Amino acid sequence: MAPVPNHIDQNRSATGSDTHANRPGRQHAMWRWAGAIVTALAGIGFFFVIIGVFGLPAAIIGLAVFVALALMIFQRAQAGGTEP
Repeated sequence: MAPVPNHIDQNRSATGSDTHANRPGRQHAMWRWAGAIVTALAGIGFFFVIIGVFGLPAAIIGLAVFVALALMIFQRAQAGGTEP
């Protein structure tokens, strides 16, 4: 009879499920990149619409506000998963 190992495999939990399943995978990362690209394209589109309607100074201010809000939302999403 073969000896039974007394340790748990590094890649498996005590229930036998794969611990890597809880980590975000490539598909999740791809969706995040796709979202970032779509958001950037939307921002560029709005920038050119604002230039056409309101002129360059308003477009620059609008772009600055857009970038600032995007950074604030990104930071809030990052901090949302942590507890004090």
